[in-house]
Amino acid sequence: MSVTRIAICDDTAMEAEFLLDMLLLYQARAPHIAMECRGFDSAEALMAALGAGEVFDLYFLDIIMPGMDGMSLARALRRQEERSAIIFLTSSADFAVEAFTIKAMDYLVKPVEKARLFAAMDDALRVLARQVEAMTVIAAAEYDLRVRRGDIIAVEVTGHTLTYQLAAGQTVSTKVLRVPFAEAVADLLLDPRFISPHRSYLVNMAHARKLDKDGFLMSNGARVPISRLRGSAARRAYAAFLSR
Repeated sequence: MSVTRIAICDDTAMEAEFLLDMLLLYQARAPHIAMECRGFDSAEALMAALGAGEVFDLYFLDIIMPGMDGMSLARALRRQEERSAIIFLTSSADFAVEAFTIKAMDYLVKPVEKARLFAAMDDALRVLARQVEAMTVIAAAEYDLRVRRGDIIAVEVTGHTLTYQLAAGQTVSTKVLRVPFAEAVADLLLDPRFISPHRSYLVNMAHARKLDKDGFLMSNGARVPISRLRGSAARRAYAAFLSR
């Protein structure tokens, strides 16, 4: 059973707890749905968690908060990825039009009614089910990190260590490996977005800005070389990917 990870960002503890209680009631009504909720009392705390590698599927964001407000937080989330669902929470309807320019799933006015929340959850889970992104687990030096494959920009092997470049700006290195590079990234090689243009690199073509004589230029500005032996195959694969 896959787990839907939910972030609740609200600077008012009582309102965050009220929302959590209602989410637990929602889950009790639908025990086949696995949910994991985590609360944050500020946008900055949530962004720090994301920077440390946490991944969420659904965000409940209070709009009016000290420091970074919920709208600014949502824009920052959308710059990182677009697959997650965002539901705004607010005591005013004044921000509704702006909310939907950020591709918000819903806009709930406090105090949130149970029926209204349950309907929003039904809609969000239906959309998320259609957007299921395959995950991979990185055996990092200190802990295992679960990431969306689509958020992996490139992987490099140095000695017996893999270094993953992630879309959120992180660089994560693995524990020392005892298997060949191709075996360590076998799950990614099954994904048509990934190719190995060099024996020491794997790239996600969805994050490639261009391919020239020097190799791939990636969305984070990194350069990934292509080897002489694999160059022709890499160019054909990239051309085919772009045509799709």
